[in-house]
Amino acid sequence: MPQDLLIGVIIVLAWSGILMAGMQYAAVVKYPDRRIREPRPNRVTLKTKIINVIGNMSIALMMIFGALIFLQEQLISTVSVPWYQVIFQAIVTLMVYDFMYYFFHRCMHHPKAMKHCHGVHHYIRHPTAFESIYVHPLEGIGGVFLLLFATVLVGPISVASFLLALFIYNTCNILVHANIVWDSKFMGLANYWAKRHDIHHGVHLNRNYASIFPFWDKMFGTYA
Repeated sequence: MPQDLLIGVIIVLAWSGILMAGMQYAAVVKYPDRRIREPRPNRVTLKTKIINVIGNMSIALMMIFGALIFLQEQLISTVSVPWYQVIFQAIVTLMVYDFMYYFFHRCMHHPKAMKHCHGVHHYIRHPTAFESIYVHPLEGIGGVFLLLFATVLVGPISVASFLLALFIYNTCNILVHANIVWDSKFMGLANYWAKRHDIHHGVHLNRNYASIFPFWDKMFGTYA
């Protein structure tokens, strides 16, 4: 694995941890009045959350590093590309991922899948950043697999493109579940993501399946 790729992945993962901790602190301790909805009691204990989150994080890390080691030629190109191509490759990869994730997430809402898998995530009615990866391990594996598969379909993409895609993927997943709104125009996109996903969790379970791009829901009639 190229050294710049390894260092870049570590930096992105470190950023994700800092962002998750910051958003969790903001929603629970610093600005609870900015929560989109008041948290409701649920049947998930803190110990269960911690075990699940650490387990899913470990699985995701193994999948990402394993793919970069054994599928590097299919995922990553060592050829340098202009900045605009870096952005283009990352956005196209994420669009392909989100298209597949839309149907994956929608299938997860089938009664049997909800009962045995996706329902784990929905035990938390109004999740915060820490609970963004509180999911059944099979669902966690599915999400990371789709990102890596999308990268293979589009790629191989540049190191910078992969790191940018991973950065947006992690950041979006945390902000989507932050359950907090900010009084700042610079946080408009974060507020939009959080509000859309709150509708999915708390109002319409059969709406807003896409993770990043709302046009998939608009295209297939599930936007709210």
